[in-house]
Amino acid sequence: VGIFSLPPGFKLNDACKVHDYMYESPAYQKHYTREDADKYLESAINKVAGTSVYKLLAKPFRLLARLFGRNKWENVKTR
Repeated sequence: VGIFSLPPGFKLNDACKVHDYMYESPAYQKHYTREDADKYLESAINKVAGTSVYKLLAKPFRLLARLFGRNKWENVKTR
């Protein structure tokens, strides 16, 4: 999101879209924590990247989500 957005058609977009949905879905947030969503992001990037160099982005993307995602997560109980 914002300055960390990926360009259209980027290989990792599908993994990130699911993570973005998790951050926007009150239904998801009712049953899962932000940490769960961020762990999923790292896992999904690793899966989509396979053996490519993009696998190196999994942990930094998760850390960026942890650092900057708090205010985007709506459910304060699972924040």
